[in-house]
Amino acid sequence: MCDLETGDIKKYTGKYAPYFKYYSTTTSCIEDNVLALSMYGEDNQFYVCLINADTMKEIADPIAGESFSMEDKTLLIDQKELYDLSGNLLYTVEDGKKGELVSDGILQVTYSEEEKETVDGESEYVEVDKTDYYDLKGKKLFSEMDTADSKMVLEPSEEV
Repeated sequence: MCDLETGDIKKYTGKYAPYFKYYSTTTSCIEDNVLALSMYGEDNQFYVCLINADTMKEIADPIAGESFSMEDKTLLIDQKELYDLSGNLLYTVEDGKKGELVSDGILQVTYSEEEKETVDGESEYVEVDKTDYYDLKGKKLFSEMDTADSKMVLEPSEEV
C-alpha cells in the first residue's frame, strides 16, 4: 500500500500474504483506516480480508464472499451480509433480496414481488417493486413501493 501524502510504501506480510501473491487482487477499498482486500483461499473460494492500514495486520479472519463495498464504517459482502470494520456481523439481508449501502449508514434493500389486486371484481397479479430501508442494526426504518412498472391500470372512479 502506498500512502499518497507521504509516499511511504507498506507491505502486507501477514499469514494471508501468500493468497495475495499467487492470485491477483481485483477488488480493494479503504474506509476508516481499514483496508479490505479480495483474496482466493485454499478451498477455491473468495474471501474478504480486513487489514489495519497503519500496522498492516489482519483485523479478523477472512469473511467468505466475492463482491463487497464499504461505506460509513461498514462492509457489505455479496449484497447480503453487513459487517462492522472489526469483522462482526451486523445484519443479514433476507433470502431473495439484495442490499446496497446508501448515505448516512442506511442499508437499502430492493426486491420485486407479485401482489394480488382486485379491480371491478376481477383478480389480477401485478408486479410491485418494493424498497425497504434499514439502519445498520437491521431495524426497518421505512418502505417505498414503486408501481410504475405495473401491468395493471386502474381507471379513475366515477363521481356521482
